Amino acid sequence: MRITRRRMSKAERDERMDITAALTPVKTYMGGFTKPGDFRASNWLPGGRYKELQKVYENPAPSAYEPHTVFLLESRYPVNHGIGRPDSHDHIVGVCREGDLPDVLAKFNSANCPPDFLESMDNARWPFTSKKRSKKVVWWEKGENPRELVRAALEGEADGETKHLPAARIARRGSGLVSTELLSSHTNSAGMHMRTFHNSVSRRDASEDSVSKTSTTTEERSKVPNSAWSRPHKPSQDANDDVVPTYYVERKKQRDMISERKEEEGGLMAELSAGILSDGIAAQTKVAPEKIPVEIKMADGTVRHPSGFEPPTPETEFHPVAAKTPTEDDPLLTTRKIPWDEALASTAEAEAQEAAAASKKPHASSSAAKRGFHSSAAARAMAVAQNDIPLMAPPASPVDAAAQTLTQLRERYRPTLRERPFWRPLLTLSFSTRPLALSISRLSKSLPRGLPFYASIPEEERKHVASFDSRVRTKRLQRMSQLALDLTRIMAGQRGGPVGIRFSPQQRGRLVEGESADEHIALEKRSLKVGVAEWYPLANEVKETFVVGAEEGGVADAVSVFGIDQFGYRTDGVEWHSVVESEETKRWLGSLESKALAGLTPEERENLHPGEKKKKILEYAEKHHTDIARQKANRHYAVYYA
Repeated sequence: MRITRRRMSKAERDERMDITAALTPVKTYMGGFTKPGDFRASNWLPGGRYKELQKVYENPAPSAYEPHTVFLLESRYPVNHGIGRPDSHDHIVGVCREGDLPDVLAKFNSANCPPDFLESMDNARWPFTSKKRSKKVVWWEKGENPRELVRAALEGEADGETKHLPAARIARRGSGLVSTELLSSHTNSAGMHMRTFHNSVSRRDASEDSVSKTSTTTEERSKVPNSAWSRPHKPSQDANDDVVPTYYVERKKQRDMISERKEEEGGLMAELSAGILSDGIAAQTKVAPEKIPVEIKMADGTVRHPSGFEPPTPETEFHPVAAKTPTEDDPLLTTRKIPWDEALASTAEAEAQEAAAASKKPHASSSAAKRGFHSSAAARAMAVAQNDIPLMAPPASPVDAAAQTLTQLRERYRPTLRERPFWRPLLTLSFSTRPLALSISRLSKSLPRGLPFYASIPEEERKHVASFDSRVRTKRLQRMSQLALDLTRIMAGQRGGPVGIRFSPQQRGRLVEGESADEHIALEKRSLKVGVAEWYPLANEVKETFVVGAEEGGVADAVSVFGIDQFGYRTDGVEWHSVVESEETKRWLGSLESKALAGLTPEERENLHPGEKKKKILEYAEKHHTDIARQKANRHYAVYYA
């Protein structure tokens, strides 16, 4: 069954490849190393490759020969593509059945939008989101006329004429941003300098041109240095014994500065300054009393370290950080040792006073009397119940915050899609079969050589958003109109007509074993329906392009042009070709198990052994494998269904 379905899909794919080859120009840029490609239909001719390999042919699926539509969608708002790409409108090229176009567009403008295009909706510049700030670059100063600057550059005023500059430009030039040799030495009564354009770094004086020498002597040319290596070496300052080297002078200044700071700021700042100036740290550190290991008094009266070590000295009966009091001689805290019992008693007394004060408040909570965390060693040594420890909530994850923001954004723009759809149809092309539509869709996604549309625009010209969007849109419309009209002319008989094309699953392909070689393709089979968006400002020009192109190609009878709205409906009052499921298709709808067990009663199905059920399903699939494979091949992976 799977192999049969693959053979059906292979027959349709070979037809699509032959149509694509007829619309693709032959490679001529590698002359001598390329040749025209072979048509896939030639493999089934007498002596062909498939005949020699004894391949089995299967008719394609019947749904491939129903009217299908190629649509070009454009986003309503520009999409933010990130750093390096300008904000521009996105485009979608896809294929659907002709009657499913309004439903497919409604699917794109809903929560069921394909994931690839849903991301564009999330990154769009919606009216309620923050607008992008554009940074303008001003190439002229205040008071200057840009038209005059352009005219001066184009007409050649830079060669001899000059132009006034405002004082702001003169001040900026005098600050060192522009070489002073480029400035004119003349000033007017208003105290403003004159500006002129130059082609070299230095400005030549007019007097030099009149008296310039036409030749030089050999001695004069030899004095001109050829490079930096030809110049004489500059003597070092330290080489002279009568001059104190610069290093010792700077070192003396540095030591004097340290001495002054030592008198003004004290010894600590002097040491820090000396350490910083010497690329190091000169400060000294001392072990704090808090870093001393804490001993704990056990129930039996012994004092031990948490690791199990029992100190032998009586010093362990006291803890150095149990209490600290400042002294008058030194503002820093000095350790005063007290026994453990006194430290714990004072802590319990303080907690009792805090609980009594909290109980006097009118709205005090019950948790106010509970003990909290303390930073002292004595409090850390006390046992704390696990239930009394208040737990802090974990910080919010950045991923969860971003997901919440995205959810809020979607909840805000989705209700607006019913009246103002985000994806709007710009152009639709309807053909009589699915292979024709798939060929046009495949070739419409790039230029003839496979170059993307945006890549055909120079990088420096992509920064102007309005121009970039307009040029990409125009290139896409031109590409699709050219492909559609070329295909219509080929089906009308130009270049001998298409090879291998079918209009029903029973046909083997045009010119295969002489099939349909002496017949013209019927008008309804080669007809082209063109839908142009009415919301597009240049819709009339696009319609005229198709009409004039059809008349020049002699296929005006096969091309019909009309307008469509933003929801995909025709504006001329004509309905799209309705999609009607055939009786054979309806017959095979549903699960395979229900069809295999259709002759059994519900009681028999419940009592049926799993092995027997599987056996019946396999027997049914083997008997109807062709019909099941045809049903599976009816749907194409590159077609959007409602």
